[in-house]
Amino acid sequence: MYYKGTKSECQALLAKMDTKYGYPNAQDKTDTTSYILEETGVDYCLLYITDDYRQYLTTDENKKTISDLPDAFIWQE
Repeated sequence: MYYKGTKSECQALLAKMDTKYGYPNAQDKTDTTSYILEETGVDYCLLYITDDYRQYLTTDENKKTISDLPDAFIWQE
């Protein structure tokens, strides 16, 4: 599942996810729980959301989730 929003919205949600799961984690050298996806020519960003985090999304955040990766984010030859 992906959260579809502005870059600042995605950054804010990523910060909440990292806090929830205790990242960055120096012990296993993992910096973050997810990454923000950006694509040239697209006016929004995507953030991958794990299934177990969905329960922590607000109603407004949940409304901005999509299940499939949009074509603009799929690499094509």
